[in-house]
Amino acid sequence: MTMSDSIASAAPDIELIAQPPRSELTALRDMMIHCVRKFPTYRRIFRDIGITDGDIESADPLELLRSLPTIGADELHRISMEAVAATDTIVDTETSSGTTSGGKIRFISSEDDAAEHQFLARLLRTCGIGPGDRVACMDTDPAAVMISFPRACELIPTAESYCLSTGAGFERSLTLLERLKPTALVSVPSIIERTLDAALASHTQVPDSIQRVIYIGEGMDEALRRRVRETLGADVFSYYGSSETSALGIECRAHSGIHLFGSRTLFEVERDLTFPERGELIVTTLVQKALPLLRYRLSDLVRLRPCPCYCELDEPRIDVLGRSDMFASILGSKIHHHALSESLARAGLSGPLQVFLERDSRSETMRLRVSDHNAHIEDRLLAAVLHDHQDVEFLYDGGMLDIRIEFLPSSDLLQDRKPDTLIDLR
Repeated sequence: MTMSDSIASAAPDIELIAQPPRSELTALRDMMIHCVRKFPTYRRIFRDIGITDGDIESADPLELLRSLPTIGADELHRISMEAVAATDTIVDTETSSGTTSGGKIRFISSEDDAAEHQFLARLLRTCGIGPGDRVACMDTDPAAVMISFPRACELIPTAESYCLSTGAGFERSLTLLERLKPTALVSVPSIIERTLDAALASHTQVPDSIQRVIYIGEGMDEALRRRVRETLGADVFSYYGSSETSALGIECRAHSGIHLFGSRTLFEVERDLTFPERGELIVTTLVQKALPLLRYRLSDLVRLRPCPCYCELDEPRIDVLGRSDMFASILGSKIHHHALSESLARAGLSGPLQVFLERDSRSETMRLRVSDHNAHIEDRLLAAVLHDHQDVEFLYDGGMLDIRIEFLPSSDLLQDRKPDTLIDLR
């Protein structure tokens, strides 16, 4: 197959969200050269399509990009493992549970690290964070996610920035917040909700100093947004990113969708032919060297907003509708049905797996419904979940998550048309 044949056969329903300027096209060409020189997986992809080094140097980089296949979890894993040999300035890693066994790991170079924090500072400025702000970043385990935000705040610079760990006692975080009196709160929606619940139950006042809430890691429905606005009197902003790419965009002060900033990333969307205003987001990184991504499927469903924004930013806008796989979030930790199923299968599980997520006043509950002929390996099944999914183990050991394995007759589980399922009842 020649390069021209590949371009002609590229999927017509995948299109760029915004036309990149010349500087981004130059960065795209440089990134392709970097990928081919440093990563064997990309060398094979380009070779199989018939793209030569000379083509990369001279051809239209957008035409080259359109000729490439999209990549997913399998290619991501290989490219991630190749990063160790390709990059000699690795300073950090970011991991997540992923949708396949073994999870996802992103190695971060010193150049990537510096560029990411500069970009995150730009996003925070977009929603009004400035020199007078005191920013509290609250999570169940701040070192895992939130540590990037104080570092970005130092670049703004803000008056103060710090991480808070909630643990299982959400009411204790209220005492800290009251003492610190932050003007901005960065956290996960379910953690924000549990904190508000704790304030209501204990008749404790949430600090009225908070003027902005930036939520990450999960979606926030309109009911919770309204509750945050009414309880705190705060403006609410959605941050958008992924473990594979770090920050991608943020909601502006017009509150009309999430702006995708293209200086670091090219964005494509594979249109849903039934609902052409929405589709699956595909990203190509322009500056991320330790884990470069060319046409990577994020598995995020988005809706495009076509009209200019009132805030006058030129960056395109989207609404993030959800995931294209069976996925949920527990206090910011990602739970994937496929990953849980693979862990349990390795421990000896046979038959369907049904995952139910529930919540009471004290903790989250994950009920795993499986066939009763697995009852003799119950301890092994629980051990497999905790061993393979460190985020789940952390919540379980901290008393924030209760895991229950329920054994039902196979005939009961197989009554549903799709017996393997994840149902969020929260």
